[in-house]
Amino acid sequence: SYQILDIKDNMFKKQVNIDLDGEVKKLRFIDTTKDYIELLKNQFDFDQISKLFKMRGFSFVFDAMHGASGPYAIELFKNIFGISESCLLNCNV
Repeated sequence: SYQILDIKDNMFKKQVNIDLDGEVKKLRFIDTTKDYIELLKNQFDFDQISKLFKMRGFSFVFDAMHGASGPYAIELFKNIFGISESCLLNCNV
């Protein structure tokens, strides 16, 4: 079985107690998107990629297919490169 937890931003990087079916568990939540973006910045020239996205006539669509890459795509393409969210398909998990 699985449970969906409502994670708040203030819960990241600290230990919290969560009640799971009557049993309190100590959990630590991490935001892996920030680490992933930093890794990508070391591998790719974000300035050049940003110029590509701003080129006249360039079009872009990303389909996460409801997979794990959705949150990463939103952070990278929307929040960093400024791509319209309408170009990011199926990024919800």
